[in-house]
Amino acid sequence: MGPVRPPAAWVAVAALMFVSSAEARPLTMRAAERAIDLAFHAEIAGDLAGGRAALERILAEANEPEDIAARQRITQWLQRSDVRKAAFAKHGKTAEGYAAAFRTLDGFGAERAELLWSRAVRDVPGLSDEQLAVTVVTDRLAGLEKESGVAERLAKRIEAHGVRVRADEPVVARLDFDATEKKKVGRRMRVVCKSSFVLRDKRKEASLVGSSSKRRTETRRKVEDARAFAVRRALDDAAEGLVFYVRLAALERRATTPQGSTEL
Repeated sequence: MGPVRPPAAWVAVAALMFVSSAEARPLTMRAAERAIDLAFHAEIAGDLAGGRAALERILAEANEPEDIAARQRITQWLQRSDVRKAAFAKHGKTAEGYAAAFRTLDGFGAERAELLWSRAVRDVPGLSDEQLAVTVVTDRLAGLEKESGVAERLAKRIEAHGVRVRADEPVVARLDFDATEKKKVGRRMRVVCKSSFVLRDKRKEASLVGSSSKRRTETRRKVEDARAFAVRRALDDAAEGLVFYVRLAALERRATTPQGSTEL
């Protein structure tokens, strides 16, 4: 008989306790994100209370002015974990429960969203067969040449996550990129690329699913290199956001249909 292994949740919480004691002075954003990761893995493994207790311990130990930003991040995470708990308590592991829970991960990174999405695909009947697709309309490419292939590069990033980019889909994203802002810094050039989008599902009366607005700054010797790197990061941001909201739209759509429900 092999060694007895503790449940995954115990492992996650044990690791989180280590983070709370080793990294709480000062509480950096990096340490906060690591702690949130571990708490979420505990939550996914069925020990939301254990992960929450460990995060609250970190907050109790972080009272310096330099801890404020990281404290706010953890506090926001705890607030959203309460929403997930309430959603699953009310709706169970249904499309409706997962839709409400999935929305709470907006702004908390692609890897965490991917983890919850994989659970939703496992638990919600028919979701694994859902054909995820979006129509992408690029309204503006300021500061970028037409031959830069921004739309094609964005589509490739999106499709890598199982979301097809096609014409005439009911889920439509309108995008805006602006890479005109530049400034000389010493012997180098700084370029800012602003990206934003609005995603709507035309099948819904309240069609807005989500929106995003971000900016990426890069500094290089040549303005062309700075712009290229800034645009690359902006495309990554846009793709991540679009994949998140297309998946959310699929969950919300299933939540309004009978097949979106199942017992725990």
